[in-house]
Amino acid sequence: MENNKVWLTLAAASVLAACGADKGSVSLDTPTFNPRALYYTYPLDNQTNVAPRAPIALQFSHEVVASADNFSFTGPDGDVDFDLARVGDGKGVVLTPKQALAPDSDYKVVMNGVTVEGEAVTFADGTLNFTTRAALQGMGSVTQQKSSDSFEVASMFPDDQTFKTMDFSTFRLQTTQPIDRTTATYGDTIKLMHDGELVPALLLVGRTQITVDPDEDLTPGDSYELTVNGVKSTFGGSIAAFSHSMTPLDTASPTGERAVLVTNAPPADDCKNPTGTSVSELTGKAINCVPVIGTLLQDQTVSKQSGDIYGELGYGPSFPDVTPLRIKRGGMLVGDALEVFIGGKVPVGFDSGKVTVQIVSDATGYLFPNPNSPSDNAPKNLRLFMDVSTSTADARANGAFTQNLMHLELIGKAQIIDGVLQADAITVVEPRVLGVENSYGLLSFHMESYLDQVNAPSQAVDAENPFVPVLDGDNGPELSWQPGNVADRMVPGEPIVIHFNEALDPETIVPGGSLNLTKNGVMDPFTWELNGNALVIRPDSPVEHGATYAVTTTPAITDLAGNPLQMLDTLEGDNSLTFTMPVALDDDGGTDVRRGPFAMTVYPGFPCASSDATQAELDANTQGVCLSSSPQSEQVVVDELPIVDMPANRPIRVRFSQNMKADSIALGSSFIVEHDNNGSWEAVDGDLKVGPRSLTFTPKTTWVEGDLYRYTLKSNGGGTGCPADAMCSEDELPLQTALLQLPGMQEGGPDMVILFHGAPAIDTVFQELSNLPSADVNNNFQIDSGEDPFSDENGFTDDTVIDPLDTPANATMIQPRGTGGEGLVAYANTGCGFSNPVDGSRQPCDRKKFLYVAGDLNTEVQDYDDTQGGVPVVIYPTQVALTNLDATAAIGLDIDPSDGSTSLGSVPILGGLLDSTLQTLGDVAAQLGLSTDALGISGNIGLVPIDTATGPNIMRVRYNLDDQGNRDQPPVGYIISTPDGPVFDLTFDLLFDAPALSLPLGLDHNVKSLPIPNVHLQGPLDFLPDGRLFIGLQSQEALNVDLDITLGGLSGGKVTLQIPPGGINLSYQSVSIQQ
Repeated sequence: MENNKVWLTLAAASVLAACGADKGSVSLDTPTFNPRALYYTYPLDNQTNVAPRAPIALQFSHEVVASADNFSFTGPDGDVDFDLARVGDGKGVVLTPKQALAPDSDYKVVMNGVTVEGEAVTFADGTLNFTTRAALQGMGSVTQQKSSDSFEVASMFPDDQTFKTMDFSTFRLQTTQPIDRTTATYGDTIKLMHDGELVPALLLVGRTQITVDPDEDLTPGDSYELTVNGVKSTFGGSIAAFSHSMTPLDTASPTGERAVLVTNAPPADDCKNPTGTSVSELTGKAINCVPVIGTLLQDQTVSKQSGDIYGELGYGPSFPDVTPLRIKRGGMLVGDALEVFIGGKVPVGFDSGKVTVQIVSDATGYLFPNPNSPSDNAPKNLRLFMDVSTSTADARANGAFTQNLMHLELIGKAQIIDGVLQADAITVVEPRVLGVENSYGLLSFHMESYLDQVNAPSQAVDAENPFVPVLDGDNGPELSWQPGNVADRMVPGEPIVIHFNEALDPETIVPGGSLNLTKNGVMDPFTWELNGNALVIRPDSPVEHGATYAVTTTPAITDLAGNPLQMLDTLEGDNSLTFTMPVALDDDGGTDVRRGPFAMTVYPGFPCASSDATQAELDANTQGVCLSSSPQSEQVVVDELPIVDMPANRPIRVRFSQNMKADSIALGSSFIVEHDNNGSWEAVDGDLKVGPRSLTFTPKTTWVEGDLYRYTLKSNGGGTGCPADAMCSEDELPLQTALLQLPGMQEGGPDMVILFHGAPAIDTVFQELSNLPSADVNNNFQIDSGEDPFSDENGFTDDTVIDPLDTPANATMIQPRGTGGEGLVAYANTGCGFSNPVDGSRQPCDRKKFLYVAGDLNTEVQDYDDTQGGVPVVIYPTQVALTNLDATAAIGLDIDPSDGSTSLGSVPILGGLLDSTLQTLGDVAAQLGLSTDALGISGNIGLVPIDTATGPNIMRVRYNLDDQGNRDQPPVGYIISTPDGPVFDLTFDLLFDAPALSLPLGLDHNVKSLPIPNVHLQGPLDFLPDGRLFIGLQSQEALNVDLDITLGGLSGGKVTLQIPPGGINLSYQSVSIQQ
């Protein structure tokens, strides 16, 4: 091995000597020598799939004289505004666009009057051309997410043109459209064949990336064929059949040996403020530091990477011009812990632990002649592709960050300086954070070989077995997996996710062999994938409520070094992880308790069927009001629904309360999207994705700024039944679109039509949250058997005293305030009645004073607000359904004037006269020294306890007022830093409706759009062991809820209730990170 290292050092020197070696060994007396030249560009000329956040980096042979005026940077929208920085001791410049470049677009840079030592220089053909990658998931229209309308292989590396296939080549293909990964199967739709046999190989599939990495080196001189046929696009349609034949070249020496060149990627001294050799000469940034920049983290999160790299170079004499190189999979770089700040300012309370970047397929590339200058002094350029997984030591951070980053394309230069091979390269990494934001970071990679290769460090042996990380937090030790210990927060359609401390070998995972999933003890079919260190398991049928699932593994699963997975559950000493979904009843004691589905959230807009908007309302930018069983004249307030803006880069999103019948949601039938064309509605084409409880519609072209659009969720018009053009649940129950009309359990409603305007694209973060766990598991607006958290079976009785601060998750406690009544209402109680209605003695029943929530929430995380001292989170108004609340009111007359008042004034028409008469009699009696008892006018008479049930209740989050008094602004809360960790603080207004509430004796009530203002919630923001976000909020002040009682339209009294401090408890769980 030592001889191999010596030989390789000499070979590397010979390869690079004529192109940027030691100056003392380079001949200056050659026809091609020109000291005044451009030596390096990033991107390469005609490079494709360039990240929209990529800079333009240029390196010259000597100090360059240039300013921004010397460059023309243009794209599809004309001139690109950029900042220019001088780097590399004045030999380089970096052009950084001030805004992200457009996806899937062509750009060009031209130099005008740039001089090096007085001589003008330019690009080889006068222009630097490159093309940006297509838009990523959820970040643009269908057209923007495709680089071509036809689904095909766009490129392959190596291409067997400039870069030939080698015996150690790994094949990387780029497609024009996102890949349906379930259709990409090695040995079926993707094959590497040799002499009629399938070549054993690792297959990795990304969004538009395919990697085929043969397990063993190919045989030089033999013929191989790589084919792709039958792979589907996520937008539908099959890929155009692709076939490529190749004959690999021999990279070994004549003795058959291939040696390893040991290089070191040194750590920067400081990632934010580097000095000296820690500064990249290509970018002026810190070497080997990976920033993660975006709205969620801003630019304060950066990973410092370092480690030894063991690379192989093809035999120098065989490849004097274009020299192949390989870094075998399994190699890793380890970095310091990430400091994690929400919005760049609010610490989450923990760091990431060490950060590991592991190569998961052979990284392959080439050193090739400088394309910018024929000078003998010009360094060779480097082009290297790699697929890596990222992970962190902290379980929570690992769950939020771990992923595969595929086809990282490093563009660099390499040269020998003082006997040491030095390479610098640039790439842009685009990790996804929390599964919701595509962040980015510029990697200024630097490595240099050890001068003494004989005594260079040997590659460390990985002897550690893979395991599931454990978080030892407030709840004790917990494994990092989903759903983990909170199966009551799992939504059907979400995957099972198990995180590991390192990358697993995909070829050792065999469904039905080394990996199994059972449901209630029976094998359950599933698909799987590895994303970073996360094993993602998707049951073919969504997880079912009431079912018990178990994931089982065997030691046949290994890491990349072959170390077996000995134990899946290290806490229990078992090779299985199990969870049981909460029971959702269809039948409760012989009663069908199924309710039709409703839209828990919509984006954009508000989830209710609304009245037909008049032209005046449309001109006022409103679209009617939510349909209600109460006439508008009886509603306390009436909120017009605003026509909201829809960013150009966002899809329509709807989440439902029940599993939906997939084929009942069809574009152009039950789901319609239209564009207003001068008063005529025209259909909008696009891509509709239907999940078990969601739909996503991405338009073919972006929403046009200022234009009016509408989308329609169709139901059955009311009544029961599921017609062909209506959205229905798996149970064939129609969509309930007008909850304020309180349809029957299995009745539908009118179509829900939502208008919006197209708006400019934004880069803030759309975050979906679920109100989970919920006692109302089946979302039918009532508590069925087994759902009551305060049941006798759970150890509670009516005598149990419950502190409002112990309100369970997603519940609201409502108590009487004072006597509970005014006027005709002498007393009131919630949950139960009175032991003595005459004196208002209440029965105890704290456990029955709760309403339970069924709902979801859409939010928008924005940039840190220095004025407010927190990270703004926009709350998109929606509605939630709450369960019934029983109440008892003692209706009667207080005729005792001794306490200064009676309730006679509440009696319509004659009440005021009777009250003043009785007060006068009381005054006379007092002057005569007589008691009111002597006059026979004391106490309460005619008290009648009236039992009521609200039935299902609806709470709506209101829009806030704008400067003109219009309610069209969504509420905004703030994530703030506290000594105890991040806290979310929010104040908003509610409307409360009890559409089923009916009072006897001809009495009426005002629980019809009843305002509850200034609801102030606050609570901690935390992360689960699997990385998902969890927010627990409780009300901070008492909220008075007064129910006016009327008779014949005349006031008769009040039921005075209160939500005590802590009586609203809402918990919000982010959706699965691994979508």
